[in-house]
Amino acid sequence: MTSAPRKPKKFESVDCECGFGYVHGIPSNMREHRKRHDLYLNGVPAKPMKDDEILTVRWKALVGMRVTLVRPNASRNQQLRAEAVARRANKEMHYDCYVYEAGESCIAEYDMHVFLAHRDDRAVAMLLLEKREHVWRAHWKKGKDWTRRCANDGGCDNDARIFDEECDDYEWIDVASEEPETGRKLWTVGFVWVLPRLRGQGVAKALTQEAAAFAKTPVEKLGWYTPFSATGRRLAHHFCPKEFWIVK
Repeated sequence: MTSAPRKPKKFESVDCECGFGYVHGIPSNMREHRKRHDLYLNGVPAKPMKDDEILTVRWKALVGMRVTLVRPNASRNQQLRAEAVARRANKEMHYDCYVYEAGESCIAEYDMHVFLAHRDDRAVAMLLLEKREHVWRAHWKKGKDWTRRCANDGGCDNDARIFDEECDDYEWIDVASEEPETGRKLWTVGFVWVLPRLRGQGVAKALTQEAAAFAKTPVEKLGWYTPFSATGRRLAHHFCPKEFWIVK
């Protein structure tokens, strides 16, 4: 039988699993913690909007959810929603720059499309699909345990340098050439995130298949933006067990 968590003492500093540290007993701290913890547990509030572009759900893992698409020319409110979900996701990933920011020129430059999965008026998963043109062919190194979790599972702090030995990707990937292929743009999975309590249920795989269907591209032909977290690495390996495209 699991014992109930210990109640913090008054004015005790608490480091919560949601990533927010607060002082128990200070009302303003505790209000902010309740707000942050709700986002961590339940996702970003996302009531239906009149201009939602709702996609037909074709994958079992998404049954019971609404999946919406935020195109590059979507309204500012749609883009702000996508930004809010990206910010929530990045509290776990800890990337230095924003994953998605409303109104930025890169949205049109990379033809960014955001797929959002909603449950109970909360956005609980997202996938960023974009077009990029610096393409490397890569394959996975043999003899790796794909179920292993690495200490840096939240994402690599290295600044996306795929040839740096300090980056976890280096251990798992052989790149065919240090010079990228040019002259084409490839639909690329730029970022995927799922609410922690919904992980392991196939949601990320289903969103990836949804994105591939939208792009009219076989899922194994999609590019992948690195570096990978350990879970992202397993997702890419699931669809591309031999070789794949690294895209920047």
